[in-house]
Amino acid sequence: MVMVGGPRLAAVELRPADAADEAFLFEVYAAARREPLGPLGWDRATVDAFLRTQYEAEQRDWQHHHTGAECHVILREGEPVGRLYLARGDHEMRVMDITLLPEWRGQGIGTALIGELLDEARRTRRTVRAHVERTSPAVALYLRLGFLHAATRGTTLLMEWTPRATG
Repeated sequence: MVMVGGPRLAAVELRPADAADEAFLFEVYAAARREPLGPLGWDRATVDAFLRTQYEAEQRDWQHHHTGAECHVILREGEPVGRLYLARGDHEMRVMDITLLPEWRGQGIGTALIGELLDEARRTRRTVRAHVERTSPAVALYLRLGFLHAATRGTTLLMEWTPRATG
């Protein structure tokens, strides 16, 4: 386990996910995506079946394109509250996904986690990149932490932070 966030968030930890976490990881994924599907008028079972298909496709894509990527469960005082997928390379750290359950958002957890990654990147002279939906509140977080908008692909922004660009 890795502790993050300093004294204010000392109870936030990362632990490697394992097979027993699969249902939780899907729930985090689905919780962040159910609301936008509301206007379709689908019942919960149909929404979850659709999201399960999307989740499994995402997992296959990540395993194929990001061999060795890390999947972590985010814990707050020992309770699972989110997920972090991270690919570390020689020159780059890619935040593939960081998602918190809705009731845990806005409490500084994501800021602390990204801050820890930036500290590591600064020490190792690596760029940090993240793809973020352009309508996501996370865009403001990344900008506040010194990321720059590097590219746009459809509805997704590539946000990029480099030790040189931020001092």
